[in-house]
Amino acid sequence: PALRAQHSAYVLNQLKGYAGGTRYGAPAAGSPVQVPAGAAIMNEIAGKLSDDDMKALAAYVQGLR
Repeated sequence: PALRAQHSAYVLNQLKGYAGGTRYGAPAAGSPVQVPAGAAIMNEIAGKLSDDDMKALAAYVQGLR
């Protein structure tokens, strides 16, 4: 998705969701819902970021034009 100029509060919330595994958690057994392939990658990457890193990244993304 296009991230340029996205509000930092939104980006921070999404990063925290990925890091916590709540942005795209594993679907329930037998569920037809498929988790996007990029979600697992984002869960791993965001999980390695500190809170300060997430805030800095969110501010950077907001500043992109």
